[in-house]
Amino acid sequence: MNMISEDNIVEYGYIFEGETGTIADNALGTIAQDGQLTPLFMVADYDSILYHNYNYFMVEIDSTIFQPGDSLTLYPMMRLRKPGEEWHIVPPTSIKTADAKTELDIYYDLLGRRINGVPQKNGVYIKGNRKTIINK
Repeated sequence: MNMISEDNIVEYGYIFEGETGTIADNALGTIAQDGQLTPLFMVADYDSILYHNYNYFMVEIDSTIFQPGDSLTLYPMMRLRKPGEEWHIVPPTSIKTADAKTELDIYYDLLGRRINGVPQKNGVYIKGNRKTIINK
């Protein structure tokens, strides 16, 4: 199942046809024009054991590196933890991405508490270091 469990979390899975218990680094990253793979957002280190079938990972995306309107294609990749191993793309069996949120997309009340989503009550809120009035 494809889903985003909370802001900035991307979940994906892939089939590994190697030996269960294999240790690997997993990430979402980019591919340069010359084919060079660059991991940008790493899976947590404690989630590095692969299984001989479906593997499922959650990656937190640091969306503060994006400006509003930016987009970036991310590819699932892995690297076995063996000397000389390189990163390579893994074809996902499932992946779900979302528009990244930036600090400009997040609302806070006047006490500085973060609001989940767009405020549902009328009032004054902070959004992108500016006061915003919500009047529904």
